[in-house]
This record gives sequence, C-alpha cells and structure tokens, in this order.
Amino acid sequence: MPMNIRQLRAASHLMQTIMPQMQSYRNCYEGGPAFKNMTLIKRPSEDAALFREKLLNVAVMPICKAIVDEITDVVYESEPTRHPAFLNRATNADAGIPDWYEDFINNADLNGESFTAVMEQAASMAGIEGWSWVFVDLPAEVAKDNRPYLSTCSAEHVIDWKYWTQYGRDYLEYLKVIEYMDADCTIYKVWYAGDSKNPTYCERYVIKEEATQNEDNLIEPIETYTLPMGMPIPAIQVVARPDQRRSDLGVSDLQEAVDVQREMFKLECEAFDSIRFSKPMIRAAAGLRIPAGGGGIVRADKDQMEVFNIPTQDIQQIREQQQSLIDRLDSFTGRGSLRTTMARQVSGISIIEERRALHRKASQRARRMEAAEKEIIALAAMFMDLRWVGDIEYSTDYEDKDLQFRMALLETASKLSGGNSLVQEIIDKEVIKMITPPDETAAYLAKIGSSIAEPQVNTTDWMAMADAQGQIVKDKESDQIFDSEIQDKGVTTNDPIARQLIMLGVGR
Repeated sequence: MPMNIRQLRAASHLMQTIMPQMQSYRNCYEGGPAFKNMTLIKRPSEDAALFREKLLNVAVMPICKAIVDEITDVVYESEPTRHPAFLNRATNADAGIPDWYEDFINNADLNGESFTAVMEQAASMAGIEGWSWVFVDLPAEVAKDNRPYLSTCSAEHVIDWKYWTQYGRDYLEYLKVIEYMDADCTIYKVWYAGDSKNPTYCERYVIKEEATQNEDNLIEPIETYTLPMGMPIPAIQVVARPDQRRSDLGVSDLQEAVDVQREMFKLECEAFDSIRFSKPMIRAAAGLRIPAGGGGIVRADKDQMEVFNIPTQDIQQIREQQQSLIDRLDSFTGRGSLRTTMARQVSGISIIEERRALHRKASQRARRMEAAEKEIIALAAMFMDLRWVGDIEYSTDYEDKDLQFRMALLETASKLSGGNSLVQEIIDKEVIKMITPPDETAAYLAKIGSSIAEPQVNTTDWMAMADAQGQIVKDKESDQIFDSEIQDKGVTTNDPIARQLIMLGVGR
C-alpha cells in the first residue's frame, strides 16, 4: 500500500530516543574521525589549524573494540557443534540431511561467508549496540539449487518493530528496516505478519533524494512479495545481554567502556598539547633569524628577542591517570592478565578471577547465540518445507583453552603446594600438554611416566540417540503456531498490565 515519505522515515519513539546513544557506541567501536569529532570540542580561544592537527594526529586507544572482540573471539575460538536433523512438515517423516544444508553451512550469505562467520559478525554487532538482526530469505528466482541465505543488520537500521504474544511467546507482528542508504536514495522494507487466512508479506520502497523535498509525497512499493502460509516474519533478534525492563531490547558490552575511551582520548589530547608546547616559546621581532626547531615564535617589537618556557609537568600526571583508568577497566572485563607484560607483578589468583569473569560473559553470550542459531535454521528449514529437530552446541570449556588462565592456575598451585611431589607431577603433565604439538604429546608424557587419556569417540548416529528421539517426538507434537499453517487460536489478550509483565519476563 502507498505510504508517504514521513511515514516511511518515521522511527519508533523508542528508537528516536536511543539512536544517539547507539551511534555513539558505534563510533567508539570504530574510532577514527567520527569518534574524534564526537568527543573533542574546539575551545573558543584555540587556533583552528592547531585543533585540526590535533584531530588528525592524536591516536585513539581502541578500548571498546578490544572488549567486544575479546568476548566474541572467546565464544568462537572453537567451531560450534551442529547435529542436523530434519522432518518433513507434511508427514513428520525423517527427511535426512538435505543437500542444501551443507552449502548453507559453508556459504550462508551467498557471498562466501560460512554460517559460523555470519553468526560471529552478528555477535560482534550485538556486542556493540546491544542487539542485532539476522534475516533469512530465499532467492526469488526459481532455480534448481535455490536455498535460503542470511543477511545481518545492525540495530540502528531496524527503526520500528512490534511484537505480539501468544501463550507467553513473542512473535514479530510488524518490522521496518532500512535495507540500503546512500546520497541518492534510501530503500525501506516493511514486513507484516500473516494470520490464519493471510500469509506474511513484505513491501519494498525506494525514496529518491529529490522526492524528499515534500514529505507528503506518496510512495508506491516497487515490489511486494509473500511468504508461504504459516511462516512468520523471517527475522531473528540477536541480543548481547537481555535488558531487565523489556524482552525485546539488549544491553551493549560498551555501556561503561565508552566513557573510559572518551576520557582516555581527552587526556591524550592534553598530553599532545603539553608535548607540542614543551619547547621554549621565542618572542622575536620580524626579520630575526631563529634556528629551525628552536621553538614556537611569537612576534615582538623591533630588535626584541625573549625566550620563555611553558610548564609541562602535567604530562606525568596524565599518564598516571590513563594507566589507572586502564587497570580498573581491565579488572572488570577480565583482561587484566594482559598487564603481566608490564614490569610489576600481578598475582595468579587475580588473573584467575579476572579470566573467569571474562569466561562467564562469554558463556552467557554463547548460550544466546546457540538459541539464535536454532531459530535461524528452523526458519531456513521452513522455506524448504522442512522442520528442524536437530541440536547445536557451543563449547563453553574456555578455561581448558585459556593459556593465561592455565598458566596462572599452575603457578598458584605450585606456590601453594609447598613442593608436594604429587602436585608437581600434575603440573609437569599439564605443562607438557601446553607446550608440545598434539601429535607428540603422548611421547613426551611417556618420558615422565604418564599417559594421555584416549578421547571418547561417539560414533553413534545423533538421530538414533534416546535424547534426540525424545526431542524429535516433542517437536512433532510442538504447538508452535508457526510450525504449520497458522490456525486461529482465539483472540490474544492485549491487557496492558499483562503485556508489561510479559515484557519484563515475569512468570515465564
């Protein structure tokens, strides 16, 4: 249906409120000119040329980028384990592993990125702004090898959405997304969820820049397409950390770090100014020759020359304040073990506890990404008239792979054991495991009289396992309204108090 430009551009009141904060998170993560211009303000008496030089040359410490990337790297250090299993939606018969699934895992976005790489990108985007979106779609062109694909979208580009609730579960009812934007045009997609009689459908609008002069201009959709009956809006919201107040919002990993990065940059600019003016200032008349690099020159009366120094004792205080900020932030984010490269010592127990704090954050993120992956593959399977009944597991055994953690643990155990031979034997064994190639570990352990446990290889078909069969039976009997054709299950309550309780996650 036609919409005017004002309606298409309109973001929800919530997004209008939080958009500046989300853009500041993005600028802090990316650094560069956007962050510098957002943070640094020219003083009224400051020379414009010197201010531009400061913007160009002062380095930004990538604190926010390091925090988001650290958590994401820990989560995706090991490839998730996927156990594919599909049922035919019409007959509930075992469909085996379809041909398209392997290609989907290896090339999820049709541009060469694997499913894991796409999910890793979605996790990073969610860590920056609090949440991100993953869209599942099927190419419109009919082809033999047609199969679903994924596209990711940052939180700030989905400018409006609405959920409705059925039996305590939230479903997208409406969603508006900016698909593309440049200086010439903006492309919007507006999704509407179907019901028992109508399918889910999407309208695509293009707004040319010259048409934006009058916001009352009506824009016709250039394309409208529908999904198979029973399919929801194919978008999954990937949340970094759940908001305590609303179930459809997330909390950024950078909520505290952005202030630290801004403060660090401002202090660095102060130090830059002090260092730049550390050479003496020379007041000299025009025409007097001053050696290159002798200092700043200020014009004076005829035949006059005077040299005076500018105090720069604040540089040391600035560096101490910067180091204090970094130390305190690292201790909260679990990155304090990086400080062991400095001259001073950090206790092993401190490193252990800080790394465990990081592992807890990564474990929480892994559980949320695991749930998102299951929903994404379930949507992809629906496009192919199948039902996903498989399983996905994210490894959360981070302590066993964290070299900093293990070294600190062994060092602390050695100090506390008081030279106990049994503890030392365990330490020797663990050190050999860490420093030797995997294919040579057993030989080196044999030299100290130890052996490595043989890994248990599970050769059982996942579909044949008792737990898997129970899950398949459960999924066959699933009452999800989008598992088959949407059926009218009565009017959903829209009581505002009940809705608030549901959004708070109370009673779920």
